[in-house]
Amino acid sequence: MKNNTKKVAVGYIRSATGNKKSLEDQENSIKQYCEKESLELTALYIDSKSSENLPGCGLSQMFLVIGTVEIDCIVCANIDRLSREKVKSISMQQYIKEVGVEIKTVQGGVKGK
Repeated sequence: MKNNTKKVAVGYIRSATGNKKSLEDQENSIKQYCEKESLELTALYIDSKSSENLPGCGLSQMFLVIGTVEIDCIVCANIDRLSREKVKSISMQQYIKEVGVEIKTVQGGVKGK
């Protein structure tokens, strides 16, 4: 008997400029991606303002959740949405992998599990 349980996903959206249209586009693309891939999207974490030196509130909340709740994957429009700084992005990706979560991007690709 085949298990029809969907993988649990959370989405992350960030707009460096606070551009509402960009946020809406990312949200729509993440929702469509999850539907197409049969992922159960349980939450969207959104940072609508630029956060040059500190992670945004949405990103911080997402990291709290993925460390404590059963999440299979994070979906974002593109990997650069996690951070514009390469070193921070690599650190985030390492932590996400350590807690057993995949990063899936609408633009294509899956990062580790």
